[in-house]
Amino acid sequence: MAVEPLGPVGVPTVTDGVDVYPLPPLVTVIVPTRNEEHRITKCIESLKSQKYSELEILIVDDSTDNTVQVMKNIIKNGEKRLLF
Repeated sequence: MAVEPLGPVGVPTVTDGVDVYPLPPLVTVIVPTRNEEHRITKCIESLKSQKYSELEILIVDDSTDNTVQVMKNIIKNGEKRLLF
């Protein structure tokens, strides 16, 4: 499949060479955190398990514990949909 920049009504589309399909809109989930080192991994795993393909996760952190290090480890392991 190839991604076309814009479809006939200005909507991003994807084509398989025969048909053209609109891409689903991007959904950003914003997760505010503060001292969540023991819960953030389960939260992120739950969000990643969603079936919606155009999902990004934005973590906003104000922690004094190891939440930042936990998030860095998740990102270091190749998570591409996660912004921190």
